[in-house]
Amino acid sequence: MVWNYYESRIDYHEMWGQPFGAAHAVPNFCRLAAWAMLAATRLLHVVIDHFFDDYFMVEPKVTVASATWACRRLFRLVGLNLDPDKAQLPAEVWHALGVAFDMQTLSSQGLLKVRAKPSRVLNAIVDIMQVLKENRLRPSHAAKIFGRLDFLNTTLFGRVGRTGLGPIKQRQHEVADQGPSLKGSWRLTPELRVALMWLINVISIAPPREMPIEEEGNSTCLLYTDGSSTDNRDPKHVVGAVLYDPIDGALLYTSAPVPQEVVDGWLAGPRVIHLVELFAGPLALDTWASRLRNRHVIHFVDNSAALGALVKGYSKVQNCIKLASDYWLRAAAHRIYVFIDRVKSKSNISDEPSRLEFSKLMVELGASWVEPNLSLLAERAPARDPTVWFNTPEQWEQTVRKLHDEVLAAPTTPGPSESVGAE
Repeated sequence: MVWNYYESRIDYHEMWGQPFGAAHAVPNFCRLAAWAMLAATRLLHVVIDHFFDDYFMVEPKVTVASATWACRRLFRLVGLNLDPDKAQLPAEVWHALGVAFDMQTLSSQGLLKVRAKPSRVLNAIVDIMQVLKENRLRPSHAAKIFGRLDFLNTTLFGRVGRTGLGPIKQRQHEVADQGPSLKGSWRLTPELRVALMWLINVISIAPPREMPIEEEGNSTCLLYTDGSSTDNRDPKHVVGAVLYDPIDGALLYTSAPVPQEVVDGWLAGPRVIHLVELFAGPLALDTWASRLRNRHVIHFVDNSAALGALVKGYSKVQNCIKLASDYWLRAAAHRIYVFIDRVKSKSNISDEPSRLEFSKLMVELGASWVEPNLSLLAERAPARDPTVWFNTPEQWEQTVRKLHDEVLAAPTTPGPSESVGAE
């Protein structure tokens, strides 16, 4: 019903569809789909469901072809015409919205793997390489790359892919200065160039997202980490970690000073306690890598800044994002399913090891000392290089090298602002 202002009356209209956002539009829109689903279930005895007007079914291999044919015939008989470009047979590797749902390991390993389609990854790599070649990234293009890579990150194990997005997001929101300037030409900064190169590596070689279909039960490990900084203590910065493994009932703890070369690499700031707390995370994953591999872990942290960086895999602070990257590179390399949560400082049982105090709670609990593994954390750059953590598939390596040669060798047409700004 619409009020006709000019003739002072109500006009009635019959709508054959409903505009998006109208009251009850979604329930009414789903009504026909739900009816079709129930009809196919009762008449054909197929396992089928719907999401709005998208239908999906689960069938054994021996009946999948006939079941799909029967459902399509039934839908045509009642006037439901499916989009032939979107219709596909159920398969062990199923593609939707640029994502491949790999179910080949469901029976053997109980794992559903979610990975990006190779074409989507290749297109992202080509786009980034073109930016590197032109040495320019405009804000509008940065927004496009950020959106594309942020989506690809959902198909990677853990939070490892978010590490290099900070500089791209910063460029996305920059405003050009008036007149010739470095920013006005949108040249790549050293930080932005390094981030783009890092992202090419990580999206091409990081393992896919894995989703176990079986419940972990009572074998989830509990991990506590903590850090302390005291001016009148030598060493000044110390981290501690405690791990409980329910499989054999082992309670283990470790402790280590933060290497001075690591502290020297941190950018100067008034406080570094959050960095010390973050450093304890990758230290713990390195120390107990063999126990935690392919395991579920609940990681308790009592520092809010460190907790936020680990949960998001991202931080606005450069020091924090590098340490968060260290953490998630390890989790992805060892397939550690981590859930990170906050614990109050008074309830954090790794507080004493982080203060080099081992004669109280650890003794009472019967915990065993484990030597810390600092071999991969003492070196700054290699610890954050994804190629160190993941074996690069030969096919991907050859593809990336070929793209690199083709894209960077192609001639570049100078843009309208080529003469603006200095190199």
